[in-house]
Amino acid sequence: MRAWIVLVFVTACGGGTSTPTDPHDSAQCDHIWQQNGFDHCEAGCADSATALGASGPACSATLATGSAFACVKTFEFHGVTGCCASNKPSVLFADCP
Repeated sequence: MRAWIVLVFVTACGGGTSTPTDPHDSAQCDHIWQQNGFDHCEAGCADSATALGASGPACSATLATGSAFACVKTFEFHGVTGCCASNKPSVLFADCP
């Protein structure tokens, strides 16, 4: 019975957080980004290890603002290929076509 009450409580209170799947959604920068002065990350770039470890092919990408950005190396975030553009205090996801 106690387990049932805990389950109902957790479900009613939201139980956890969901990870954004849109690479341009706002997300908390991980501790590595934060240690380096970044405090605003788009979800596709919130994990510094993924962003800094990119190894895919280069592309001509676009930021959510519509600005062009040249990705030297790329990675995939929930099916979207791109890279990260850093401009303190932000790290933004650039989409490859």
